[in-house]
Parts: sequence; C-alpha cells; structure tokens
Amino acid sequence: MMKTRKARFSRVKQVPSFFKLAAAWWKPIEEPFIFNSVSIDMTNALALMESQFRQTGEKITITHLCTKALATAYKKFPHINMKVEGNKVYRRNTVDIMVLVSSQSGEELSGIKLCDADNKTLPDIAREIREGAIAVRADRGPTYQFSQDLIKYLPITLVKWVLKVSDILVNRFNIDLSLLGFPDDPFGAAIISSVGMFGIEEVYGPLVPVARCGLLLLITEIMDKPWAQDGHVVVKPVLKLCMTLDHRIFHGYYLSQFQKEMKELLGHPELLLCKENTIDIGIRREGCEALSAGHGLKAGVM
Repeated sequence: MMKTRKARFSRVKQVPSFFKLAAAWWKPIEEPFIFNSVSIDMTNALALMESQFRQTGEKITITHLCTKALATAYKKFPHINMKVEGNKVYRRNTVDIMVLVSSQSGEELSGIKLCDADNKTLPDIAREIREGAIAVRADRGPTYQFSQDLIKYLPITLVKWVLKVSDILVNRFNIDLSLLGFPDDPFGAAIISSVGMFGIEEVYGPLVPVARCGLLLLITEIMDKPWAQDGHVVVKPVLKLCMTLDHRIFHGYYLSQFQKEMKELLGHPELLLCKENTIDIGIRREGCEALSAGHGLKAGVM
C-alpha cells in the first residue's frame, strides 16, 4: 500500500526566517552561475594575524583578511563591480562588502554591510564586524533587524510578495526603503560567509537574487595539506576559497585576474597593510617591504 503525502511528511510549525527567505528567493535552478575554488598557502597570513594582535590588540581573523583582500581586488578591477538590472548594467561607485554572520543559535543568518571596505584598515574591518556580530546576536542587527522581525511572523507566500515588491522598489526604481530594513544596494558588491568554524572543507552557495551582486565567497576551514614547494612536498596550512559567480559579470579572463589577485594578497598579506592597493603587484611588494619589516615581517617569507 502506498504511503500518502500526509503520512510521509510532518509540517514544521516554527520555520526559521532564513528558510522562509530561501523559499521566497530561489526558484528552480536556471541562473547563470559559475563555480570556482582556489587553494592558498596561509602560512604568511597566520603569521600576520599574530603580529597584528601583538601590535594593535585587535584580533584579526581569516574572515577579516579575506574581506580586505576582496575589497582590494574589487578596487583594482572595477569592471567586476557591476550590477545587472533587467537589460541594463550599472557600475558601482563604491566597494561595499556584505559579511554574513549567524545568530547565537546558528539557525538564523544576518549580514553586516561594510561600506567603502577598500578604504578601511584591517583593524577597522575587525572592529566593525565584531560590533555588528554582537548586535545581530542580541537581535538588534545594524541593517536588517526590522525586516527580519517582520518576516519571522509572515507565511512564506506573503514573504515572497514582500521580497518581490521591495526588490522592484529598491533595485529598479532606486527607492530608499532603509527605514523598513531594505536599504539601497542592500548587499553591496559581494557577499562573504565563513563556514570554517563548522569544520566544512568545501562548499558552494547560491547567489541571492535580490542582492544584485556577482560573487558569493565562502571561507572554509584551514587544513594542513601537502604542498609543492621548490620541488619538494611539504605540509602547509591551506585555505580553499569557494566562489559562486554571476556569468553575466565574470568570464574566464576576469575570473583569472581576480583569482590571481586574491592568491597574491592572501599569500603575501603584508600587501594589505599598504595604503595604496591598486598598483601593480611587483611595485607593491617593493613598496611594502619597509612596512612589513616594521611589523616584524618580510614579504613572502614570514
């Protein structure tokens, strides 16, 4: 005898707001996604994190380094800082990065938008993310708490209509709905989410349609792995960055430029301490050596 739908499933009575948003946002897969990953030796990055803590007292994490590196790469390549709206393409004038954080229970997600992230220092980024995360976990998030509280009490059908209407008003007509928790360009140029704390080694996520940003960067767990160096196999702390990209903005050449820059910046993180990050990599290395020495580091050798 065949089981009925009612017998095989039981309805969830209390659905986290994130799942309501997910059900409202995404349709069957038909989007122009590209998936890409890059592995990076984080030996130098881990050393810089320790050095920065000793000198500034601010705890720098991999998320902070990746945020700064991502913002720096977007500043260098403004042609990827685009927004596609219908048949039109717009270029953003600022580099704003959305960093996702989870609630205390881990069931809900919220975000901290770092405006002009390319102009912020590593300690600035660390402080802003830390303060924003504290606010989110106290249910007083800096940007989206009102909209999340509203969505929490609505059925999924109404959530779909709320998102659809707010999407049209904010993205197509550029109406400021910040007082209702739907700010202008709500997610900025790119989204970062760190999942390494959960022991995840590799994962890819979907782009958020209402965000109109072309990149979702997932930071996984740093693992000790075999690494080829000078013709020998050594063990290195390796980070795999997993990316989902909008093919309307990124293609092979742009992606190769972006990936090379991210590897260079995280492999030689002393470059992230420099004030000017848009010049050629070779020149940057020379110009940052004195600064690196001042922090007890040597470019590429830490």
